[in-house]
Amino acid sequence: MSFKIEKASILGSPHIGIFAYANNFFAIVPQGTTRTTQKTIEEVLEVEVIEATIGGSRLLGIFLAGNDNILLVSPIVYPEELDELKSQLSGKMRIEVFETKNTAIGNLLTINNKGALASTDFTEEEIEKLRSLLGVKVRRTELLNYKAIGSLIACNDKVALAHPLLKEEETKVVSETLDVAVSGATINEGIGLVKSGVLINNKGLLVGSNTTGPELMNIQALFL
Repeated sequence: MSFKIEKASILGSPHIGIFAYANNFFAIVPQGTTRTTQKTIEEVLEVEVIEATIGGSRLLGIFLAGNDNILLVSPIVYPEELDELKSQLSGKMRIEVFETKNTAIGNLLTINNKGALASTDFTEEEIEKLRSLLGVKVRRTELLNYKAIGSLIACNDKVALAHPLLKEEETKVVSETLDVAVSGATINEGIGLVKSGVLINNKGLLVGSNTTGPELMNIQALFL
């Protein structure tokens, strides 16, 4: 089946990557997400959609990270929220609270099924913990002298959409660590923090509703 690309908004916002998380099996969206939006996510990404909050927040993309083998949850999660996640994903996914003072883990990690990029905000001990949990190579790095590297990249197991100003050496680090082709892109009318407006897996891609025609064409060309 062909790779599907559509525009979407969540809770009226084009910043869909801030509000939601997705892998190849499920997507997690904030409570209150319309059924129409959930149906779009289900159809484009071919996943089950569940609702959640993390630490009472709807900004799930900031507080979740992972791949098809594990879901990492920010330590701000409330016990009842964690119990609900485990209940909804029972038997489908390993769920681990990643203990760190850097609670916005979704902004600090870029992960696929082959590798992971981790912010220099994480300690060496935390990097070793990530290697153990993820079971893939983990590289600690900055990009564009920016520590919130997770916000600069949205990837699946084949392609990474990245901030268009990444230097050649930085692009090489992303490509080699995640084992993907890397292409510069913007979303939502010129935003280079690509992850903020993207939900992607191996079956499809959703971009924020403010993404322009030229931006969408640039992204579509990568998946032809």
